[in-house]
Amino acid sequence: ADEAGAGDARRDARADDAVLRVALVGKPNAGKSSLLNRLVGSERSLVHDQPGTTTDPVDTPLSYGGKDYLLVDTAGIRRRARVEGATEKLSVTLALAQIERADVVVLVIDAHGGVSEQDARLAGLIEESGRAVVIALNKADLLAGPGAGRATLRQTSDELHFLAYAPRQLVSALRGDGVGELFRRVDAAGQQHRRRIATSDLNRFFADVCERYPPTSRGGKLVTVHYLTQGGVRPPTFLLWANRADLVDEAYRRFVVNQLRARYGFSGTPLRVVIKAKARERAPRRAAGRKRK
Repeated sequence: ADEAGAGDARRDARADDAVLRVALVGKPNAGKSSLLNRLVGSERSLVHDQPGTTTDPVDTPLSYGGKDYLLVDTAGIRRRARVEGATEKLSVTLALAQIERADVVVLVIDAHGGVSEQDARLAGLIEESGRAVVIALNKADLLAGPGAGRATLRQTSDELHFLAYAPRQLVSALRGDGVGELFRRVDAAGQQHRRRIATSDLNRFFADVCERYPPTSRGGKLVTVHYLTQGGVRPPTFLLWANRADLVDEAYRRFVVNQLRARYGFSGTPLRVVIKAKARERAPRRAAGRKRK
């Protein structure tokens, strides 16, 4: 826990206006390099129709809307059982490392092919990492028929339900459709990832939540929640202080996360709620011993 806290402190110490690092991740041939080239307006990454052509991450500075960003193109990731050759194994390792280095991860999915098992696995890795995330459904130009785009968005929500907070955008790296909106979503997710709620506002919010929905008692023992504080950002992390941390179950922690989202939004970023035990206040100690005669 101490090491995790130190890591949060190091990330929190970075200036709020630091350059936003954006990593593009996805399966081979999902169109990550084409998307990066569309964003920067030049052929910065090698594009080929064979899966896994990109083998090394390529950091690309980008100025957009008066702000500076760093785009990170990553090698295609496929299931380990299908990884062949030392070069592709290295590319997988590098791509996973880029998730850890990023502020916002764009999960690029082939909209025409739909969400695969590997896409879901990558989404899980991103969620676990605590990075902000936006889902780019690329190759939308290949979708045919009225309502195909809406159907694809719904399917993505169903398949990646644990990333319900992640904005989804249909894009076409080939034609440029939706790319501008995608980047606006990335920028907004980065801001939410760094967002800190004023303590006074958080206190009012949580007092109301506790009054309406107090935690249930367990085994005849009363669970008392004292207060909620924000312990850090990237991702926004909240500390829930209770008399018995071991009695606050996972369902109530998820409930608090949902209440935070309902009140503050936090679109595009995971939230962390850590249960902490508040030390009991000790009664004043009586004078020890008897008076000497």
